[in-house]
Amino acid sequence: MSSECGNCRSYYDSTLYPADVDLLSGPAWLNDNVINFYFEYLTHDVFARYTPVAAFLGPSVAFMLAFCDENDAKELLEPLNLSDKEFVFLPLNDNASCTAAGGTHWTLLMFVRSLQTFFFCNSQAGGQQPQRDRVACTLSHTLSILDHQTISLRVPQQLNSYDCGVYVCAFTKLIMDWAVSEGGLLGSGPCQYGTETVAAKMEAYLHEHV
Repeated sequence: MSSECGNCRSYYDSTLYPADVDLLSGPAWLNDNVINFYFEYLTHDVFARYTPVAAFLGPSVAFMLAFCDENDAKELLEPLNLSDKEFVFLPLNDNASCTAAGGTHWTLLMFVRSLQTFFFCNSQAGGQQPQRDRVACTLSHTLSILDHQTISLRVPQQLNSYDCGVYVCAFTKLIMDWAVSEGGLLGSGPCQYGTETVAAKMEAYLHEHV
């Protein structure tokens, strides 16, 4: 459900203001409003038929998971029914403070329940390990995943200092495109691939399409 009010554009739980829209003209670093808007679009339009098995969480939820305790995380995630999801996508910001605005880089963390594995995509290799590991730990405990692993995918790299958000959006859509394709995790029925094979297939798909 979309609407416009004055110069604002709303789509379900996301609102873009003129300053947010201006970022799309580039070159500019995408903010959380733009990424959240795109994740809402993936949820309610592009992959609407897959909402029973896939969750595209907004930047604010991912940020809170990096800093909240297990009890708060359960309260935060309970309405989202993540225990029913095969895939969970989270855009991570490298802001190291939970009390001040900041951050200069976006990355993507994706969870695949059947493999009990987190896949990490970073278009500017290096850094942001604490946020990644904290979110993975909090989410796995909240979902009662007793033994999880995290794999960093070898993904295409950005050529400047500001396109990280664009890469996160592209990685998210492309990984889901592959997952629902004929040879993907959902397209093939029950998961028939091991974790290393899945990682290799996702890497190959991203390098082919980004």
